[in-house]
Amino acid sequence: MSRRLILDPGSCHHGDLDVALELIRSASTIPLATAIKFQLFPNRPPFAPPNHHIPEEWIPSLLGAGRDNAIEVFFSVFGTDEEVEETMEHLFYLAVAKIKFAYSMRDRMRSILRALDTFEEVFVTTDVMDRPYLPLYHERLTVLHTETEPHGNGRQTKYPVTHKVDFGFLDLRSPDGFHLFHGFSDHTLGVKQTKAAFRAGAEVVEKHFKLRDTSLSCPDSRFSVSAIELKGLK
Repeated sequence: MSRRLILDPGSCHHGDLDVALELIRSASTIPLATAIKFQLFPNRPPFAPPNHHIPEEWIPSLLGAGRDNAIEVFFSVFGTDEEVEETMEHLFYLAVAKIKFAYSMRDRMRSILRALDTFEEVFVTTDVMDRPYLPLYHERLTVLHTETEPHGNGRQTKYPVTHKVDFGFLDLRSPDGFHLFHGFSDHTLGVKQTKAAFRAGAEVVEKHFKLRDTSLSCPDSRFSVSAIELKGLK
């Protein structure tokens, strides 16, 4: 079974195109990494603090750097249905082959179905604490499980995830017999559980990623890892 590592810098590009391009170059040195995925937020509150937003004019440069470094670049999309679908049209025009949606609490079925007719592969993350699974099977759909951090008061916080993940979800099947999850969207600390996900049978692991430069700080840096830490994955 082939295994794919997808790297997600989150906000660790710091709103700086040069940092984003260096992230692509660094990602290309990691043996299992097949792609790096950037987050496209609408340039308005509450989606886009200054160090989150990627201007659309960056996208051709990011795609070019991916080609130059032999690693695929694609994007996850956020916003209203109208904003998401406008972004999808732009990405399709630029020949982006893959796209990702975070499904958990928001029903994105209209946009997901449209993307399945448009892109070569559509990634969707689902939080099993919010919804058991995405009620859909499609050959171009890749579903990743993600977890948040549970607390004793019954509420969930987001990240980082510090508890030991039970990868039994990789064995879950629908009544029709298809696998509900193909992999893991990893917000844990370090790479120990990244390795465990692959050992448990994950086809795809998405991992938050950053440069080693300790002078750079961003909201996602605490649960992001550098190329040095990921090169041990085989």
